[in-house]
Amino acid sequence: MRKGMWKSVFAMMFLVLIFSVSSCGGNDDGSSNEAAEGEGEGEGGGEGEGEGEGEGEGESEDEGEDDGNDEEGWEGEGECEDEGESEGEGEGESEGGNVDGEGEGQNPLVDGDSDASSVDGDAEAVESDDDVEDSEDMEELVCPQSQEPHVLYMSADDSNSQASPVYCKSLIENGQIVYPGYVRIYEFLNYYDLSYDNPSDKPAQVGIRMHPMAEEEGKYSLLLYAQGRKIDADQRRPMNIVFSLDNSGSMSGYGIEMTQAILREIAAVLVEGDIVSVVKWNNEQQVVLDSHVIEGKNDATLLALASSISASGSTDLHGGLVRAYEIARKNFSATRINRVVIISDGGANTGVTDIEIISAAAQDSEAGQEGIYMVGIGVDDSPSSYNEDLMNIVTDAGKGAYLYINDADEAHRMFGVPDRFLANMEVAARNVRMELTIPWYMLIDEFHGEQISENPEEVEPQHLAPNDAMSYHQFIQACDASLVSSEDKIKAKATFEDPITRQPLSEELEMNISELLAADNTILSKADVIVAFAKSLIEIGKSPWEPQACEILNDTINLIDSYADESNDDEIKEIGTLANTYWYNLFCEDPEERDNKARKIVLMCK
Repeated sequence: MRKGMWKSVFAMMFLVLIFSVSSCGGNDDGSSNEAAEGEGEGEGGGEGEGEGEGEGEGESEDEGEDDGNDEEGWEGEGECEDEGESEGEGEGESEGGNVDGEGEGQNPLVDGDSDASSVDGDAEAVESDDDVEDSEDMEELVCPQSQEPHVLYMSADDSNSQASPVYCKSLIENGQIVYPGYVRIYEFLNYYDLSYDNPSDKPAQVGIRMHPMAEEEGKYSLLLYAQGRKIDADQRRPMNIVFSLDNSGSMSGYGIEMTQAILREIAAVLVEGDIVSVVKWNNEQQVVLDSHVIEGKNDATLLALASSISASGSTDLHGGLVRAYEIARKNFSATRINRVVIISDGGANTGVTDIEIISAAAQDSEAGQEGIYMVGIGVDDSPSSYNEDLMNIVTDAGKGAYLYINDADEAHRMFGVPDRFLANMEVAARNVRMELTIPWYMLIDEFHGEQISENPEEVEPQHLAPNDAMSYHQFIQACDASLVSSEDKIKAKATFEDPITRQPLSEELEMNISELLAADNTILSKADVIVAFAKSLIEIGKSPWEPQACEILNDTINLIDSYADESNDDEIKEIGTLANTYWYNLFCEDPEERDNKARKIVLMCK
């Protein structure tokens, strides 16, 4: 297919998919779709229950306690029927809060029917709500009275927080439902490689990509990004790492196997002079390696310890944290990367004291000295029983990466590749906040980061890792398409601090709309596909047994296939395989049905 024709086809398919996802949950008369033979209450913090095809119950709570145990046992079947009918005897229930947190106030630059309106004035930060319905009634957009350019401030989570896509993948591969609260779109953008060129001569630099969205005049997909400095493994600072390992009884089997795999992968990239300590905790704490100086790659002492770990007893997270931070402080050096790395299945509970310990250690000193950050790694052989709350809480307090490891390949991907390991442990730029300036007539239709506001004080800065990037993806809409001028400018500006000197710095880039539209937007097209896949998981998770879920997933697979054919991108092919697996999990019971489905990637049918 010729390049120009591909771009047109891709844009058309993306519009169809976004419209399909947007319409999920709403009928032509504006009323909410109810689950088959069921009923639903509100969105986000409300409850929805409905009957779909299958047997058993699944339930998830996005706020408060969530063990997900009731997700197991569901068996579904179904077909995308023109009539849109759905039969079933099973029942599913979902309680969900805002996927990315709850924001107070309204974003004055968001249009349509989202939780904001187009008004001028100050705004409190609106945290991105990936559960929110997209705008459908775009006919009567109101242009702002002021013709001053809009300036917005935004943030994503730390660039090395990437647990959500791996956890969702694990759920799908285990035949379970991905509920909306598990999907954080910005972590999907963190996880997949958008192939930015990282600078070697400065902590960070910014970039912009933009292209029109199909035939919807005046609507565009826009990607801003901040790239962290390129640092080779042999250029990094030496490390002071304390592993805080959950070896309680619930970690028996797969949890311990993954812990061992992670330690072995890290042993392969540590270098002579790094300091490693290990604290195991169940109902007791045991320091099994104290201030060990690594002799070189694949240090024999560390490898032997990894092989010796076993599970038993109950959990005492508090005691394990106290001992880990004591050792980390003892070996602290301003010239080292100082980290506490906790590995757990999330079965422990945190108390106020635990969070205070983690938060206090992570605070940078007034003199600019870096704190001891925490990296959280979730492991579990049954994703339905894994509790995300622990790792979310401790890594938020500890200012570090949150990762989920579902198999040995993922352990290697995150820790066995030197550049990726460094990205998960080091900081290239501190307190990064992105600033976007768009023409006065442009409105934010959807924002797929974590926070956005006109007031910079309402947006919490985040850290940017080396060999990594922060991606800020959104859809923007002109209130009147005739106002769009090719010479109007869009500007991205990142403010941040040097990680060592703490010197305030900034990088900016300003481009005409014509320049942006003429540029190579391969990166943006890939980001669009990633966002579309994550959004489809959110919508399907709301009503997985409804016919619309099948339609949304079909449209998503078609979009993924088209991009995969054009780009030959291995990660998009991986997403396509995962989407097909989910389709068969939900809608195909008989393996013979596989032969009757039009699919380019057909691997399994449960």
